[in-house]
Amino acid sequence: MTKTKTVVLLVTLVAALAAPSTGRAEIFVHRDLALPAGVWALDLGLGIGHLDPAGPPGPYTGLGFNLEVKGGLTSTLQLGVRTGIRVGSDGKMTEADRYGRTFETETYGNRPRDAGQSRSLAALHRGG
Repeated sequence: MTKTKTVVLLVTLVAALAAPSTGRAEIFVHRDLALPAGVWALDLGLGIGHLDPAGPPGPYTGLGFNLEVKGGLTSTLQLGVRTGIRVGSDGKMTEADRYGRTFETETYGNRPRDAGQSRSLAALHRGG
């Protein structure tokens, strides 16, 4: 090693060891699942879906939206409502609103390509 590299290495090592330790963030696993009391969150999502079937009907490219509102009622109780909107027949075919969901992507009680353009999911979540 050259003298310059040795000095740089030594100075870096001394600086790293002499620096005061900084506080760490709370461990992620131990964070609450529910929002704290009085805290509300609004999630908006835009999804673009593409489906290219093997048969003669051409490719579908659809548009969909996702809207979710949730809030903490108490420190361990959260209430939320989510709805998805599929624009036009291509949005229905590609289920485009699914791609606009960035958090909590699960849904219950809906058919993949249902006739309705919108659907809702109300959730009552108890954290702890």
